[in-house]
Amino acid sequence: MYMSTFSYAQPAMTRDDLTGFRLIQHVSPGITKDELVAPLKSSVRDYSKETPVSDEVFNVLREQLTYERGNLNAVVESVDESNPSWTKEKVLINTGYDKERFPIYIFKPKSEGPHEVVIYFWGLSVFMSRRSNDELEPMWLDFIINSGRSLVVPVYAGSFERYMGFYESSNEKNSDPTPSYLRQWRSDLGRTLDYLETRNDVGSNFAYLGFSFGASTAVPLLAIEERFKAAVLVLGGLRLGKFKTTASDPFNYISRIKLPVLMLNGRYDHFFPSESSSLPFFNLLGTPIADKRQVLFDTGHLVPSRSSLVRETVEWLDKYQGK
Repeated sequence: MYMSTFSYAQPAMTRDDLTGFRLIQHVSPGITKDELVAPLKSSVRDYSKETPVSDEVFNVLREQLTYERGNLNAVVESVDESNPSWTKEKVLINTGYDKERFPIYIFKPKSEGPHEVVIYFWGLSVFMSRRSNDELEPMWLDFIINSGRSLVVPVYAGSFERYMGFYESSNEKNSDPTPSYLRQWRSDLGRTLDYLETRNDVGSNFAYLGFSFGASTAVPLLAIEERFKAAVLVLGGLRLGKFKTTASDPFNYISRIKLPVLMLNGRYDHFFPSESSSLPFFNLLGTPIADKRQVLFDTGHLVPSRSSLVRETVEWLDKYQGK
């Protein structure tokens, strides 16, 4: 479980089933190394003292994230009409970077189209274990479909059956996998949009919705892909640790994001603290101030109340994507 690698504050009297403690017995008193009992120190970045890469370097990074177009060989593998409000399609297309194919799930309203599209990028959990995508459902994102939009969920490289263990906490060399995976995610996303553009039941105003990992580590995609009209980032921000490469560090991309962005954050989020992470992210965005908005909720790393989430997200999409 990846949560074991993160610090997270809890009330002092917490006694829930997920909270444990460690006991040790000193076999030989006096031989314990001092560093084993010393307080743990975390390395936290101060983004106010850093500068993103130059335009010249950024252009090199962007060139590294080009992808192969064409040869989608799209096949609609299944259509599920069982839900009274929407239809679920599973479409397979070529990845473009190997001989693999990957699924795209499309949840589209049963109302008359064409419908504008919201493309979702997952949180970290779906990249942490091999699991089936066959039972994939909209879950808490059903309001996107109920708002008259199609929800599109690509199965990105490293997630679900495409799992490759790239974020195993026990494997230090994989602690920052994003240089190679960022290129694959860029291809998966770009080719998903290429496919959607071939359909007559889809509008032309694409929007992006990222959750946690999809609103932090994956945000370089928003600086590269120019077809999005708006983005909603839920529980995202700047990671407080170092990235191993310039190419994988979102800090070097955020100021190049120009589209309208809504950020929904927890005021007490310990992954992305407001003062040191989500607010610097918001301020760094290259979006004009009138077209970006951050809403802080009195929560931690938790989705805000459904009513607030739905209201803020739908109003933003109505404004910048259209209905």
